Amino acid sequence: MARRRALHALAAGVCMLVVRPASATREALVAALRETFGQSLIARERVKLDLPLLAESGNVVPVTV
Repeated sequence: MARRRALHALAAGVCMLVVRPASATREALVAALRETFGQSLIARERVKLDLPLLAESGNVVPVTV
């Protein structure tokens, strides 16, 4: 039983070293948007999404923008 606990602790430690929170800067976001949309104007506006409160299946949900 002690061996199993030691292996679990070792695996958890390795996961803590490998998995870390994502970090992004505002400059990286702007660069990614420019790469995707080119020099198009990026404006802050409201977007209205119409979608049902309850869907029969998550695979097909009608959405209008």
